[in-house]
Amino acid sequence: HSHPLSPPFPLPFLNQDNMTTPPPSPPTSLFILVGSGNPSKIAAVRLAFSSLYPSLPPSLLRVEGVTVESGVGAQPFDDQETYQGALTRASNALEKWREMQARGTAARVEAEAEEGEEKHTIKVGNGNDGMKEVAASKERGTRNDEPDFVVGLEGGVKEERPSTTLPSSLPPSLHCFAWMVILEPRTSKISAAKTGSFPLPLPIAALV
Repeated sequence: HSHPLSPPFPLPFLNQDNMTTPPPSPPTSLFILVGSGNPSKIAAVRLAFSSLYPSLPPSLLRVEGVTVESGVGAQPFDDQETYQGALTRASNALEKWREMQARGTAARVEAEAEEGEEKHTIKVGNGNDGMKEVAASKERGTRNDEPDFVVGLEGGVKEERPSTTLPSSLPPSLHCFAWMVILEPRTSKISAAKTGSFPLPLPIAALV
């Protein structure tokens, strides 16, 4: 038998036991990458992690969004498509971020090579401040700016039939929900969850 919270389809690499694991000890800082440029989604992710780590100062909780493709239709119409959209958003966000980091590192190396000894002489010639600037530049060039978590959010709809306890004359209704997928790049762990659902008002359902 499946776990009572399991989705109606298999989720790759999802460890259902993690659902009962208490949150880890508060980190010193967090970097969360969101697979969307939507301000509402980014704000929701920030709120969720702020709630999970209430002792973490807001200034040390870094949440950034990148615009990526979901790989599914503009309006997913079932659980599988909606979950796949969330997973694809998270995966594409991590891939895009790594590409951006690689390009940034290559650009820094090229810029430093062009400036050559002149740049080094100017910085070192500024005394202690100059030496600190050189050290900071090297640190930025070698730092692994990998996100701690990558989040994909996707909203979907699904036609639901009335319960058998309701009159059979009632038509099916269109319910709205969302899937969330979180990747942990450093451990290759993946988690997923679905929100509750609610029926859309008939005029809105007709538009959908």
